[in-house]
Amino acid sequence: MDDQLEISETKKEKNHIIVNRIYKFNLWYTTNNTKVFKCNEYKTVKKCKSYIILNDNNKVIKYENKHTHPGKEYDTSVLLTTF
Repeated sequence: MDDQLEISETKKEKNHIIVNRIYKFNLWYTTNNTKVFKCNEYKTVKKCKSYIILNDNNKVIKYENKHTHPGKEYDTSVLLTTF
């Protein structure tokens, strides 16, 4: 998979992820060793089902790529990892 994953901080100090500079994921919840991010369109009319699970080293455990909407272009600055 050639998707580029970029992680950065929001004003609320929560993480968000941007994939390929077109899909944004917000931190949904954390456990002892994982973080789960949902697509920011999951609460909209589109009810997007996409999500990403990272381990505590920010490595992708699972990426469910089931977007129900077209992507938007996001400006990002730091590329942290590729998965």
